[in-house]
Amino acid sequence: MKSRAILFCVLSILFYNSNAQIKNTDSNWTFTTKTISESNRLYFQAFIKRDSSLLTSNYTENCWIMTSGTTLCGPTAALDFYKTTYHDKGVRNGKMITNELYGDGDQFIIEDGFYQFLDKDNRLLENGTFLTVWEKKKEGWVMLRSSFHNHNN
Repeated sequence: MKSRAILFCVLSILFYNSNAQIKNTDSNWTFTTKTISESNRLYFQAFIKRDSSLLTSNYTENCWIMTSGTTLCGPTAALDFYKTTYHDKGVRNGKMITNELYGDGDQFIIEDGFYQFLDKDNRLLENGTFLTVWEKKKEGWVMLRSSFHNHNN
């Protein structure tokens, strides 16, 4: 599993180095950042509203979600992640703070940032950094790969 996470990071670095960082002057920049920001908001609305579809609809069918000690892949990965995070960890809210977006802005975007998982009383359960590869599909920007690095471990 560590080898998958390392491979993901290496591929992300190679992708970043082969594509210029998106510029704020790009005509798609505002739309792309708003879309990703809204997806990140809906991510945690899934926990607040107990509606897994708000989270799962933001992932591709062939997504990978990598967390400390777990890698989930394929069509059920997003739902499995939601169930584990909601039921086992007790996540009921949270936030993602985007640090930077990289990529060609055409087909793929890489987002890096910080996340917080909160319980029902908005107490911090987990915080860390994340790296997400977004893919542009007919329906818009969706998450292809997500990696969460828990700073509490």
